Amino acid sequence: ALFGIVRLGPEIEQHLTWGRYTALSNATNDRDAAVSTLAEAFRAARDHVDTKGLPTLSDVATAATTEARRLGAYGIAGYRAGLDTQRTPMSLASVALHDGVVPVRLAGLGTRRLASLAVQRMSVKDGAIVLIDEIEHGLEPHRIRHALKVLRDSVGGTHPRGQVFLTTHSPTTLVELAHHQLAICRVAAGRLTV
Repeated sequence: ALFGIVRLGPEIEQHLTWGRYTALSNATNDRDAAVSTLAEAFRAARDHVDTKGLPTLSDVATAATTEARRLGAYGIAGYRAGLDTQRTPMSLASVALHDGVVPVRLAGLGTRRLASLAVQRMSVKDGAIVLIDEIEHGLEPHRIRHALKVLRDSVGGTHPRGQVFLTTHSPTTLVELAHHQLAICRVAAGRLTV
C-alpha cells in the first residue's frame, strides 16, 4: 500500500465491490453514510424475514433441528431460516440456519460439525456413504460416543444401509466401536496394509 502498487491478478472481482481493502473502498473518502444506509436496509429485510418467515424453508429447518439434536448438537431453540448479516442480502445464500436469533455458524465447533453432518445426511437418501475425518475434532468424549451410537444405529440393524468411514486419534472412539468395526491402515514403502 505504501508503494502504491496496482496488481492485476486472479482476484479481480474483489476490486469491483466496496468490500474491505478493495480499490473502490480505498478510493471512497466517506463510506459512513453508505454503510449506515445499507445497515438500515439489511435490518429492515431481516425484520421482514423474522416477522413474515420463510415458510418454504421452515420444514427443512425443522428437520435439521431434529437430526442435529439426534446427533448431539447443542441448541436452545429450534433451527429456523433467517438472514445472515455476513452474507449478501440479495440471494438465497444470505439465508442461513439460526438457533433462535443467532446464526448456527456462530455456535461452537462441535455443534457446527454435528449440525453440518446432520444436514448433509438428511439431504441424501438412505444408503449414504459418510466420510468423517477425525470425528473427535471439537467434540467432548460423551458427544463422540453419542454421535457414534447414532451413526452405528443408522447403518446397522437387520437391513444395513449405507456406510460410515472415519479416521480418529481418539481412544474414546476406539473404545466405543466393536473390533469388527475397526481397521488399522498402514502404508510402508508405498504399500497399503489393512
